[in-house]
Amino acid sequence: MSYEDIIEAQKRQDEKKTARTQKRKSPSTTARQSKRVCSDELRKAESEIERWGLGSYCSVIPL
Repeated sequence: MSYEDIIEAQKRQDEKKTARTQKRKSPSTTARQSKRVCSDELRKAESEIERWGLGSYCSVIPL
């Protein structure tokens, strides 16, 4: 293996790493949807607690 081969292999490896990190930076649509679903469930649970008059006895802990 020559010095040029090693340099070229390092360049390819760096390009792969760069491509992977660029892909990971943008959040997926499923992650955004799960946050929205979680907040909807949170509001629904809080409204049920208030409707039943259990606000002083119960609470909702967001995860």
